[in-house]
Amino acid sequence: MDFKFMISHTSPDIKEIMDYLNSENSGAFYLFNGKVKNKNNSKDVLYLEYEIDEDTGKKLVEKRIEEYENKIEKLFIFQAKGKLKTGEDTIIIAASSEGRKEAMECVGELLEFMKHDFPVWKKEYYKDSTSEWL
Repeated sequence: MDFKFMISHTSPDIKEIMDYLNSENSGAFYLFNGKVKNKNNSKDVLYLEYEIDEDTGKKLVEKRIEEYENKIEKLFIFQAKGKLKTGEDTIIIAASSEGRKEAMECVGELLEFMKHDFPVWKKEYYKDSTSEWL
């Protein structure tokens, strides 16, 4: 399996991700693209900030993806960090595989992993001048 993991203030180009995923053995691509919402918990969102323990995060991701070694051709994970405005990319997870089922399951499982087990903290800032760690 070929794998790319990116933590950055700037999100990658979706076309470049799709080009990366392309291979002769891949019959399916599956991509999830999360964005900053303009409303959360009935409040208007101005922006949010992500803080990440990058070293620990990279180690956890490398360990977690081992189970996909024989199921996935190529895998791409992007996690945003820093200040993000509404509409900007927060996370992108994409996989290519021989069949659709493997790619879909991989992306779904890794999304849950990133949401619950990856060391990232999110603070939302609202138009009413309040903020909240989520």
